[in-house]
Amino acid sequence: MSSIKLSGSAGTGNTILNNWQLFKFKHNKTTLTEDGYIYNFDVEFNNHKGYMVIVVSNGQVDESTTIDCEFDRPLGAYNDTPKFDDGLYVVAEKMLKVLLLKPFDVDN
Repeated sequence: MSSIKLSGSAGTGNTILNNWQLFKFKHNKTTLTEDGYIYNFDVEFNNHKGYMVIVVSNGQVDESTTIDCEFDRPLGAYNDTPKFDDGLYVVAEKMLKVLLLKPFDVDN
């Protein structure tokens, strides 16, 4: 098994992207909001389990998107990278592309 572990600090999203084969996720719930959606997932990276909450506002992955895989505290997308086309923002987009290929329920 690989010894790669997520740090929970800046660059975590790129670690996931560079080791995508180690990242697993399961959709739990989608909630409709005034501006978009909130998607809740169980995630696992190299046997480290946690969760990810993807917030989509006005058609964009929001900076309040968070991940926690046994970190000291959850990591927000805005702390992972200042770029909206990098890191956790791209991880979230890839996850949603997979999710949207499958039927799911929206809870109001």
